[in-house]
Amino acid sequence: MFSATAARVLTAATITTVAAVIGPTLAYAAPFDVQPAPAICPGGMGVADATPLPGGRLSISVDDPPPAGGGRVVWVNNSTGANGIATLTNNDSRAEFVAETGPGAVVTVLDGVYTNRAGQPCVLAQGGVTTTVVS
Repeated sequence: MFSATAARVLTAATITTVAAVIGPTLAYAAPFDVQPAPAICPGGMGVADATPLPGGRLSISVDDPPPAGGGRVVWVNNSTGANGIATLTNNDSRAEFVAETGPGAVVTVLDGVYTNRAGQPCVLAQGGVTTTVVS
């Protein structure tokens, strides 16, 4: 039979191992620090997030099914100066855009006119996030 101390040590070791293995995976996709604020659309919009992908790419997405899409994604890699502008398109489950940013600290802003899952046009006040992208 385990003593209370042995049980606490085993529990702490298990929690630490789980946190070390699962923690980085959970932190991989990060919601925007400031979510875009939709106006004039009663249905609102899903959560905008940024996910670094292998090969110096960054996925910007909103968890809304079709017909969601639109909005303006503006990104700048502060480490290299690379930048771009795009529009979110829907891939059957999310409105998304994948940018070839290269590695570095990437600042992303989402604003403009976005169509939500109910087909309502939403005018977005800027939302943004800074993400570290690796090669």
